[in-house]
Amino acid sequence: MQQEAENLEVFIKVAADSIGELRKVDVMRVLESNSMRKRPLANYICQHRPDLAREVSEVMEDEFGITDWRTTETPVYA
Repeated sequence: MQQEAENLEVFIKVAADSIGELRKVDVMRVLESNSMRKRPLANYICQHRPDLAREVSEVMEDEFGITDWRTTETPVYA
C-alpha cells in the first residue's frame, strides 16, 4: 500500500509539489492526467485531503460520469 501511495504522488506533481499543496482548482487536472488511474487518484486525494472530497466527487461524477469510484475508506464530504 505504501508503494502505491508513493506512485500516486507522482501524478499529483502535474499540479502541485505534494498532496498537501494541491489546490481545489487543480483537482481536475490531476484526475485527467492519467485516465487509467482516475479512481485510485480520486481516493488518494480524498484520503489525504478530505477538504477536497467535494471537488473530487464533483469532478469524478459530473465531468467524467464515474459514480462508482469510492472505496470503503474514502471519506464522504459533509
